[in-house]
Amino acid sequence: TSGKFRIIPIFEKAATMAAATRGLKVMMGSGVDGSTYAHGTQALDFEALVKRAGLTPVRAIQAATVINAEVLGWQDQIGSIEAGKQADLVAFDLAAIETQPLYDVVSQIVYAAGREQVSEVWVAGKRVVHKRHALADSDGQLQKSLMASVGAWQNRCRQVLLTSGTVPAG
Repeated sequence: TSGKFRIIPIFEKAATMAAATRGLKVMMGSGVDGSTYAHGTQALDFEALVKRAGLTPVRAIQAATVINAEVLGWQDQIGSIEAGKQADLVAFDLAAIETQPLYDVVSQIVYAAGREQVSEVWVAGKRVVHKRHALADSDGQLQKSLMASVGAWQNRCRQVLLTSGTVPAG
């Protein structure tokens, strides 16, 4: 922002304090605030939580998965890869020079991998990207399914916020 205050130092201090507060659940990228992410930018939040707020790479990934599911009350449906749960998965090709040397897979994904390393993607169990190429959605069912999921997610997030008193009704 311009003017008297800059948001980055304010965010850094708040995120660092949150990360250091024992028992506080740090959420990331839940969409609970109604925001959406431009393609490929969520990785910047992971990097910020690790480099600026001091979270470990594992804790940053948990902030975007199991913690979000738990806080939203959906831990029995999403948040981790388990039989019977819904999941969207992304596979990274970490053989490229940009991601070498590979000592810790999670750290490498958080610090070095980007959309260029995404090789496979599954949405609700259906493969939508194979060998870095989007697969055809000839009947439009994938898009319809995604839009329905987005609507359900927004409604659930709104319920959580209304229940917590974070946002006014209406």
